[in-house]
Amino acid sequence: MRLCNTSVAAGAVVVLWLAGVSAAGIDVRLIEAVKDQDREAVRALLKQKADVNAREGDGATALHWAVVRDDVEMIDALRRDDPPPPSRGAFPGDFRKASRILAGLEPEGDA
Repeated sequence: MRLCNTSVAAGAVVVLWLAGVSAAGIDVRLIEAVKDQDREAVRALLKQKADVNAREGDGATALHWAVVRDDVEMIDALRRDDPPPPSRGAFPGDFRKASRILAGLEPEGDA
């Protein structure tokens, strides 16, 4: 019986992984699309209102991965869609300004 329960649990993890949902129930398809630099998938997921604030187990978001990939187009798309308020964001203060600085761009209004 114990082996059966273990097999069911392992099967559930595989199904969740294939569905793009983390073990914690977070939809990570947008994060994966940004990691893969799949612009079409990112656009489609943003149109479907995918959660741009979803975090992986280590706290990384789609925006973090866009910055790591140095992908300014994706950074702008993610910010435009739903920038988190400063109290929930990764940066204190002005999120928009911080994300432009991380992307190596001049902060808006400072040019």
